[in-house]
Amino acid sequence: MVGILPLIMVTLLSAMTAQLSTMLARQSMVMGGVNGARQDLDALAQAKQALLDFVIAQGGGHLPCPNQNGDGLAANSDCPKEGNPQSPPSMLGLLPWSSLGLPPLRDRQGQCLWYAVSGWHKSAASGASHADLTEASAAGFSVVSLAGQSRAEQVVAVIMAPASPLTPQAPHAVSDAPCALPERAASSASVYLPPVTLANGEQVNVTQLGTTPRFEQTFAQATDLRMAWITRTEFNQALAHHRRWSGTP
Repeated sequence: MVGILPLIMVTLLSAMTAQLSTMLARQSMVMGGVNGARQDLDALAQAKQALLDFVIAQGGGHLPCPNQNGDGLAANSDCPKEGNPQSPPSMLGLLPWSSLGLPPLRDRQGQCLWYAVSGWHKSAASGASHADLTEASAAGFSVVSLAGQSRAEQVVAVIMAPASPLTPQAPHAVSDAPCALPERAASSASVYLPPVTLANGEQVNVTQLGTTPRFEQTFAQATDLRMAWITRTEFNQALAHHRRWSGTP
């Protein structure tokens, strides 16, 4: 019996150690998830504020075009206003962090943020008057939950953090730019922004903005696709500040 007791003690100690290790690992995963979510939300909030500041001080009352090659500059030459002159196409790409005076903001997985902007509100559509931009009809985006419920009023821009690793099939970048992609961002979007399936089975695919001129688009929040957005009201408030700041009517 005396010889068995040490063995029982060792067995119990090993079991307790294993249980403690498992508990600590779970706590670490939870904390890692919390910290990762905070990093995503902080990056999204910083990007949103910089976009609103751009409307006020730099963009002439408009939002910048998305970046397409990863260098962080707004790709105005690659952000045309072709199509119906009454409804300029919306655009999808990377956040133009350099044009916003920001470092290359990244989500918790190290991916650069994505950005979509309504056709009426982007810089290349500067033919639109400020009066046009304040009209309800000028906004083209909506944001819904997985249950299909609306999460915001009309939206003029959406910033996205994919928050998941790249797929194994993702090809390598072709340049040394901080956010370089295998090809122009709008064409690479399907690798980084997977479709989201709503509870009713409807599939929301934002990458269509990159391949087909579109004037309206639905965005769906998902666990692996965190978002921030600029509503029409928020844009109009920034536009009002721009008018006061620049002295324009």
